[in-house]
Amino acid sequence: MFAKTYRLRAKKDFDALWKRGKSVHGQALGIKYSLNNLGGPRIGVVVSTKIHKRSVQRNLIRRRIREALRREYVPKIKNFDIVVIAKNNIVGQKYAKISEDLGFVFKKAGLI
Repeated sequence: MFAKTYRLRAKKDFDALWKRGKSVHGQALGIKYSLNNLGGPRIGVVVSTKIHKRSVQRNLIRRRIREALRREYVPKIKNFDIVVIAKNNIVGQKYAKISEDLGFVFKKAGLI
């Protein structure tokens, strides 16, 4: 779990990011990102019911994404609001593959 300062939680923040954010997509993940003036990153994770109908599976995917972000990427990211969006082919992927795909997407976007 992220510290509260790293969480993107308010609906207005998500809506603003959907409108003005830039998109980058990888194999199993996509991100929308936008610059903020808060002195640190804020991150949200979205796993739709289209990905898997069982909440247990969706929560497992969310936990794996959050853990990869917390361990490897949050310390490297500066002043961005980011939403990580899971794609259909993320179901059943191991932590290492998810972490690798996150790294690819962040490098492609120029965030790290």
